Amino acid sequence: MQEVVCLAVQQAVRTTLTEILSNTEVQKRLAPRSAPVAGSVLALVQGGWTKLVALAKQAWNSIKGTTTPALEAASAAAKDIASGTSRTVATIGQQIVKMARRGWMLATVLAAMAKQYRLQLATSLAVGAVIGLACWLLGGREIASVGCGLSGFAGSLATRGMQRRSSDYLANFQS
Repeated sequence: MQEVVCLAVQQAVRTTLTEILSNTEVQKRLAPRSAPVAGSVLALVQGGWTKLVALAKQAWNSIKGTTTPALEAASAAAKDIASGTSRTVATIGQQIVKMARRGWMLATVLAAMAKQYRLQLATSLAVGAVIGLACWLLGGREIASVGCGLSGFAGSLATRGMQRRSSDYLANFQS
């Protein structure tokens, strides 16, 4: 907003100075004159001062008249930007709330699944930890990383085997 106001004021000052300096009456008054007679120097200075004050007042009123609409336009633009920003912030806030709700729902579903499959998860974790620790103790980091990959595979197999056994048990129990 400060940049918009500065640009508006600069443009207004340029326009005003252009109008003043292109005025033929001002150009005539600024043109060099012949040297005045010694007796009328005081009268000339007083008249010149009066004319200078009048020109300054005229310039000020012109600048003021030119810059006021520009400042009002800049103020209106700043208000529009501010209202647009508040709408944007509100929209972003709504999106954040939606994402938080989705995250909460996902966490709830994952927690329910973890509770439902806690035996399989515990088995996989135990198998992976034992194999990873053994590999690290026996061979170092490189062998531990390979061992962890194999332990993931073994954990998956063990989990699947336990799942089959429990489903076979349930099938035998129901029949």
